[in-house]
Amino acid sequence: MLIPKEPCSKWLKTHLGEFYKPDICKVFLLDFIDDDFKIDQLPDLIKKYYERMFVEMLDSYASKKYWPEITYETFEDWFEIKHDAFVNDLGENAIKSLNDE
Repeated sequence: MLIPKEPCSKWLKTHLGEFYKPDICKVFLLDFIDDDFKIDQLPDLIKKYYERMFVEMLDSYASKKYWPEITYETFEDWFEIKHDAFVNDLGENAIKSLNDE
């Protein structure tokens, strides 16, 4: 789960104004490297996906011309990461990708 830290919250308040909600966060499912994935490999996995996660967090809130420079350092300054290896699907239907036909 990606949770905005103060710099991101400040940016969001600036661009969302009265529509800003302090509990904005997003959940991302990432591919494990293999079944032997160890938690100490998480930073490498985050580095692989940080740009996509950053874009997902900002894209629905403001035009790209207002975005900060997207770097790993900015990502770390702007977001707290909470992780877990398990997601429980309580739905009765199969999970489908947007790419599924």
